[in-house]
Amino acid sequence: MSSKSIIPKPSGLGALGFPIDLVRGLASLAEIAEHTKAMRESTAEMAKATRTLPDIDKELEEVAKGVSTLPEIEKRVTGIEQTMERMLGAVEELEDGMSKLDETLGPLQESTARLARVVPRLPRRNRMDDDDA
Repeated sequence: MSSKSIIPKPSGLGALGFPIDLVRGLASLAEIAEHTKAMRESTAEMAKATRTLPDIDKELEEVAKGVSTLPEIEKRVTGIEQTMERMLGAVEELEDGMSKLDETLGPLQESTARLARVVPRLPRRNRMDDDDA
């Protein structure tokens, strides 16, 4: 009798006598190592990114402070808009007044110009003497 027939071969063994699950597991070790390396790199990147979180938190606090002042700024802007509307009305009234003044003074200016041409021709006795002044 040969030794092969005496010792039965157990099922689930590979050609070299190693369990098939062990052989398959060893074959996937390289893939597991690649994934582990990628996880290590991702973890390092995540750690680097989380170091900036305190800075982001401070910036968010500053933004929150700024946002809390928006209603006050809005009130001030509304007040400025109302003031500008009143000023625009006053400027329009002033413009109307200036136009009326121009209409009134225009003829007087012409008369004054004519008088300025005539006065130097008048005899001296009609004018006030420089000594009387």
